[in-house]
Amino acid sequence: MAPQADHVEASLPAAPSEPCYVLFPKDIQNNSPVGGKARALADLDTMELPIPPWCVVVPQAFDASLTTVQRAALAQTQDIEAIRRVVAEVVASAEVAAAIDAAATRIGVGGELAVRSSALGEDSAEHSFAGQLESYLFVAPEAAAETVARVWRSGFSERLLAYRQEAGLPLLPMPPAVILQRVVNGEVSGVAFSADPVSGQRGIAVVAAVPGL
Repeated sequence: MAPQADHVEASLPAAPSEPCYVLFPKDIQNNSPVGGKARALADLDTMELPIPPWCVVVPQAFDASLTTVQRAALAQTQDIEAIRRVVAEVVASAEVAAAIDAAATRIGVGGELAVRSSALGEDSAEHSFAGQLESYLFVAPEAAAETVARVWRSGFSERLLAYRQEAGLPLLPMPPAVILQRVVNGEVSGVAFSADPVSGQRGIAVVAAVPGL
């Protein structure tokens, strides 16, 4: 069944009157719309673990970057290709770009950034959007705003919208939050699962590591 127009409008709230487009770890509250990845990083910060400096661009930054025409077009359409055509033209507004540039300069001093999605519901118990949004490594701080916009666009890709349609979700997703984090050019990288990621068995732990990133 096609989603109703009110679902579409609800996912595109008006830009706040006193906008705060970028949150640093100390700014993140329980109700902050930052997604699971940023929430996990915030927890690590709370535990004072040694992680690279980071911040997160909130979904409202996307909303505030829409023109009046773009906002109206997204609110009125229920067609995948029409949505993609609109989003393909979205760039960070001057105010949003300035906030992103300032944050990127603050955390990227002397280095480069990873720019990646942290969408709400990206890895929930019911739905998985793994691999459907783009990540970028070794981004110069001065290119952060442009790269954030590329992550936004990936949040409205054809495959992601088709997945939402097949899963019976409202077609238009909430724009992804986007993490900016200093890149560590690691000698070794890995991931550890406290349960088997395939079978879900709690008695099996899986650790994988490889040289480099």
